[in-house]
Amino acid sequence: MHHIQHYILTVLSVTKWARFSDMRPPKVDSNAYSYHLKLLQRQKLIEKHADKGYRLSPLGLAMVDRMSNTELQLRVQPKIITMCVLQDENERVLLLAKSKQPFFGAWTFASGKLHLEDGGARAAMIRELKERVAVAPNPTLTHAADVYISAAINGQFVSTVLAHVFTLKIKANEVTRSDVLWTNDQDRRALQLAPGVKEVCELVDQHRGAFVFSEYHIDW
Repeated sequence: MHHIQHYILTVLSVTKWARFSDMRPPKVDSNAYSYHLKLLQRQKLIEKHADKGYRLSPLGLAMVDRMSNTELQLRVQPKIITMCVLQDENERVLLLAKSKQPFFGAWTFASGKLHLEDGGARAAMIRELKERVAVAPNPTLTHAADVYISAAINGQFVSTVLAHVFTLKIKANEVTRSDVLWTNDQDRRALQLAPGVKEVCELVDQHRGAFVFSEYHIDW
């Protein structure tokens, strides 16, 4: 980001409104300043009001919200996902192999990122269940836990996720995909599990009926 644009956005990030003169960096040519101000307007990051001056647009507010307070650089933030501990009539847990990196091929739950258009974690989970395993929710769908999972390989950071963990009880024959595994504790010990799968299974089993939060830092 150009330093003039950086200065303008920094000013606007700590006030509701700013005048034209308030946002001009010291010792910057007026033509250069005007050029970058108009560029930010064309990008729809800031907007002008005839009487009040300039402010961040909704798009600008969304961008600044994802940036550090001091340097206005995009922060590395955890993904927000939903994951479902699907259990059958024998209390086996359904797992799928990850189809992309990181941790390609490792076994994990039916899961996926939240979308803004989902409107909430439960709606996102219902969408993922339909997309991943073609299963409709039933009254047993429960928001059981929130977990923060930080994963590394040989001590080197790879990913972080904040997961809304749901549980759902169904009959095994409701899932028609052939590439899933219904697993018990012993089965999972022989599998390469994605970070957090073992821990979440244990968490859900230990706190049945009670909502819990936990953090896991895993070197995979």
